[in-house]
Amino acid sequence: MNKIKYTLFVVPLCFCLVSGMLTACGGSRQKPSQEPQKPLPEVVEPPAPDVEPEPILLPEEVPAAKEQLGSHKTDILDMSEGRVHNLKLASEKISKSIVQPGEVFSFNQVVGKAEAEKGFKDATVIKKNKQVIDEGGGVCQVSSTLFNAAEQAGMKIVERHSHSRDVGYIPQGRDAAIAYGGEDLKFKNIKSFPISIDAKVDEGNKEVVVSIYKAAD
Repeated sequence: MNKIKYTLFVVPLCFCLVSGMLTACGGSRQKPSQEPQKPLPEVVEPPAPDVEPEPILLPEEVPAAKEQLGSHKTDILDMSEGRVHNLKLASEKISKSIVQPGEVFSFNQVVGKAEAEKGFKDATVIKKNKQVIDEGGGVCQVSSTLFNAAEQAGMKIVERHSHSRDVGYIPQGRDAAIAYGGEDLKFKNIKSFPISIDAKVDEGNKEVVVSIYKAAD
């Protein structure tokens, strides 16, 4: 009987002692200090460049490809500054010309006299079977290139003259000599629609290029 009482007294006492020790140990343990988190730096997006959107062409707004009727090119054998300048000037004068059905195109009428007052420079020309330096040297290469393009395009050649000697940049008999007030290159548009002329100097390939297209009605 006494042994049972002893047991009932000792067991609760041990339990209390163990609980107290655990509480004491737990209470003495310090929680690690937590530093406040620093806010992340704000990311600033760079402003988007102002780029205008490209216009979207509707099917009816897409320009139609031009129908080429004829084209010809000749080599530039003399790349001197004066001659190249004259080639460009004469090409610019005939380029974008529109020839209506039944109309006759005159090179001299469109280009005019190749003189300094019109912006032309001195370069090599053929006069009286000789090569000399004179105003407008190179203009005949543009007219010769145009002649071949016009013939290929089905135009009716009304007037054409050959040089007195081989010009080098085109076979003999395929050239078209020009002399304002005298020799001219003329052709008639015998098509049922207008035609347009495009002429340019390609310095990279050293060529004069003339093309004839069907113009818009």
